[in-house]
Amino acid sequence: MKTIRRVTADIMKIPDCISFDRLRNSRLNKRELDEVYKYLVFRDGEKCSHCGMSPPFIKLEVHHIDGSKFRHFHKNLELTCHKCNCKSNPKGWKKKLTVSLPLSGVQPSPEETKLYLKKKYLPGLLNYLEEYFHNNEMIVYENLITVAAFKCGMASKKTMREYIELLSCEDADAPLLKFNDNRTGVAYISLRGGSGDTSPDYVSKLFKEFRKKYCS
Repeated sequence: MKTIRRVTADIMKIPDCISFDRLRNSRLNKRELDEVYKYLVFRDGEKCSHCGMSPPFIKLEVHHIDGSKFRHFHKNLELTCHKCNCKSNPKGWKKKLTVSLPLSGVQPSPEETKLYLKKKYLPGLLNYLEEYFHNNEMIVYENLITVAAFKCGMASKKTMREYIELLSCEDADAPLLKFNDNRTGVAYISLRGGSGDTSPDYVSKLFKEFRKKYCS
């Protein structure tokens, strides 16, 4: 059991989700956040590590110092108030990009077409997809979401699902097709067109127009 001991002989169990150097592929859930909060209060005191203010005047949050929500390391965790938390994040950290999808030449309402995506992950996803489809005709949808999230720098699965919806929409330049196996009910992703051609030239051509429209 990992523990931390104060000079007063009080003992506090260190939450299992905190590590010295082991990176994991998920964020802290509510229960873990509560445990980490109590541990940080024990370790550092119930105050903002930046401005020094304490509840009830402010609300404290568990803050990842380097901005990564997956590095639950001892030296990367601290308590901050919301104001100091926002100041410490890079400019535009939580800003999302609006991407409108032109479907069949008709501009639909914004409510139907806006996808809020972290654009920095899209080029990495496209590179992975091109490499994968050079040698394969299809992939199980859920497997793609999991692997792509890891390949793209620990992106969230929600972001990957939004990307795949964009890549398999009705846009003529969308390179992917999503379909279900009627026998098993399993969803698959394949190249649009269904020709079975996985040559590098053909695959690159499918992604070229999409890159031009959404990555330029």
